[in-house]
Amino acid sequence: MLDFKLKQGQVVFENGLLQYVDGAERIRQQLEFRLSIFRGEWFLDSEFGTPYFQSILGKRLTINGAISVIKTEIRAVEGINDISNFRWSLDRANRKLSVEFEAKTDFGIVSFP
Repeated sequence: MLDFKLKQGQVVFENGLLQYVDGAERIRQQLEFRLSIFRGEWFLDSEFGTPYFQSILGKRLTINGAISVIKTEIRAVEGINDISNFRWSLDRANRKLSVEFEAKTDFGIVSFP
């Protein structure tokens, strides 16, 4: 399956030709896109994206709940077979959760970020 190549959220053209990605690069790009979009934000599909407002952000946040939601969204990307080396850190003072992981695909390992 092909996808438009994106760079900093913009479709990439080279020499006037639209560029595409496939394989591991496509999966990596789709991971980044899915995790960067809040559910309901994308006008073409209101169910697409990570449910940050619905399930992660707020006063009743639990780290286990947030991690579970993020892993569910990772697994929802077509081509992801398994998640490995999942690491997270929480900066409570700045209320920032960071995740790093590797995902197994048919094309090899994809790292995020």
